[in-house]
Amino acid sequence: SVMVSLFISFTLDPMLSAYWGDPPGYSHREQRGMGKVLHRFNVWFDHQADRYGNVIAWAHPTSGVVEDCAPSLMPDVSGMIWGLADMLRQGYVVVATDYPGLGVPGMIHPYLIGVSEGRAVLDSVRAARAMPDAGASNRFAVWGHSQGGHASLYTGEIAASYAPDLKLVGVAAAAPATYLIELFDADKSSPGGKDLTAMTIYSWSRLLNDPAS
Repeated sequence: SVMVSLFISFTLDPMLSAYWGDPPGYSHREQRGMGKVLHRFNVWFDHQADRYGNVIAWAHPTSGVVEDCAPSLMPDVSGMIWGLADMLRQGYVVVATDYPGLGVPGMIHPYLIGVSEGRAVLDSVRAARAMPDAGASNRFAVWGHSQGGHASLYTGEIAASYAPDLKLVGVAAAAPATYLIELFDADKSSPGGKDLTAMTIYSWSRLLNDPAS
């Protein structure tokens, strides 16, 4: 299999999941900074087309931890998927899942619990394969940013054991949430860091039935 981890060094912040568009003619312009990185990412996926079939599983970035924060409930979830226009133009089947607890009444979202995220991503590929007109093969790559990068790495870790019916051929994890204690400590003075810490405490305290004090 092909394992690619794409790490981008900027502060983990839910606001970084903002729209990245594909303006007309952008491929003819000089690419700089983040645009250059994303261009290289798209080129890599292009070169893998014959190897992994036509499925790309997108793992979404931080959207929140309560029911109403599910990406599927947002008015323009497609705007969160970097490179979506290119992937669709090239004929890929793009699948996108909510993580457990998002969009479901009465459930708790296990925020940054990797196994939970990874299973959701793998189940989204299975769901696409169950749709007869989707044309989805069992070979797929996973791509995510921020919390989605975290989910992508865990998808790679559990794919063989949880979904032996699928063939994972590539993992792209942009700015994944790792070393969480150090991350939260480093970002504790920023607005984004405070939001992330608050969401984590809210989620984990309810999962463990141990109210935060």
